[in-house]
Amino acid sequence: LILVDMQEVSLVGEETQLSNFLHAGNGFQVDTVLVEGAVRLRGKQFVDIDAEAIMARCEQVIRGIYERQ
Repeated sequence: LILVDMQEVSLVGEETQLSNFLHAGNGFQVDTVLVEGAVRLRGKQFVDIDAEAIMARCEQVIRGIYERQ
């Protein structure tokens, strides 16, 4: 289940809000995500995932790939 922030600038306009979401919506409008009843994203922030640690590990892996070339 996803909850969308319909107040995002790209979705303004009551008459066209649904249409705007369907045609121009993307992950930036997602505010909250529930998976099997557990909140995974709240207020556009991960609840149970250390995003900084994941990004740091990705950078290490990328550096390793470049060093091997």
